[in-house]
Amino acid sequence: MTINACVAVCEGTLSSEIPSKAEHILSNLETQGVEGRLIGALSIRLHSHDRPNIDRPISDIDFVAHSEDRKKIVKVLEGLGYKPAGMFNYVNPNRLLFIDETDGTRVDVFLDVFEMSHRFNFRERFSIDKPTLPVADLLATKLQIVQINEKDLKDITTLLRCHELTQDDSVPDRINVQYISHLCKDDWGFYKTFTTTIERASEYLSQVQLSEAEKADVLAKLKQIRGEIEQVPKTFKWKMRSKIGEKQRWYNLPETRLVEPGKG
Repeated sequence: MTINACVAVCEGTLSSEIPSKAEHILSNLETQGVEGRLIGALSIRLHSHDRPNIDRPISDIDFVAHSEDRKKIVKVLEGLGYKPAGMFNYVNPNRLLFIDETDGTRVDVFLDVFEMSHRFNFRERFSIDKPTLPVADLLATKLQIVQINEKDLKDITTLLRCHELTQDDSVPDRINVQYISHLCKDDWGFYKTFTTTIERASEYLSQVQLSEAEKADVLAKLKQIRGEIEQVPKTFKWKMRSKIGEKQRWYNLPETRLVEPGKG
């Protein structure tokens, strides 16, 4: 689905300005030779086909780009009227933040590295899909959340409602379970958070307004993903870290303090 086509699907739960703004940003970046790939709630909405996220409002635009394009991205976003968060951008080498002061839309740019509860390097994932990262990566960015909220659980449910599971990236619109399980085979922290989130998502299904058939389908996919995570052979590094377990924190504490745009 193109970004513009998302407007009709999002009617009632998403301002039509958001996908239009996202397309405008990515189009302007592309004219400057900058590759950008959407992530976050909007990217999931683009992949939800005729079944939008369950009662899921969206007000932000998130995307990843290459770190070497940092200066070009700043120039393009400022040229489009977005105000940079000065100090935040200065102290975060792998991230940029901008605000549209006319309506408060936040634009978050991750440069190669996506780091919240866990750290991902998406540099080699750009070529698989467009205008978003592959759906497996979109799912992984939700599974990695330690302090998960209802909006994120809705996003996970939406992805699994709308996509079949597969074992590779040959079909961009399917979730590559092998990719997800391999993220967990070397890093016990990924394993711990992913499996915990899968449990929470499974429990959350009882609260969702879906048919019993849809709930059963999503639950079966969650069980398959969990099963493949458990079955993939773990590395020595993973086994050594597992002995420590929860005695040592296995996740990052994401930056929650927002510096006002233009300040600092």
